[in-house]
Amino acid sequence: RVAAAPVRDGLVVDAAEEVLPLLLRQLSAFAASGADFAVHAGDAVCGGSSFQQEGGEFETTLRLYRSLEASVLGTSWPVYHLPGNHDIHPSGGGTRAWRKAMCANASRECDAAQPWGHACDATVHA
Repeated sequence: RVAAAPVRDGLVVDAAEEVLPLLLRQLSAFAASGADFAVHAGDAVCGGSSFQQEGGEFETTLRLYRSLEASVLGTSWPVYHLPGNHDIHPSGGGTRAWRKAMCANASRECDAAQPWGHACDATVHA
């Protein structure tokens, strides 16, 4: 008898439409409680080469995630974003698409030579 292969990241990937709104509501409550900021430690989407996602779908999903986050949290409460291994472009590699989506209105960015050595503050300062 052969055991069935486990579903990779099954809860988050298969239930993203339920999990993401819940996480964003919890993050909003955290912000409302007086927290100063949050750190998003990566893997905003299921990109990278392991999910066989098309480049266009990857880029659209990143923009959608950031839009949903901004609609729940606004743009004045700081969320510091770090790219994870699934935030690497599935066909072109690198973090350019991630930076474009997640840091488009960033007040601060810090870039390093390492592929994951990039962070941005998604707060919009006028």
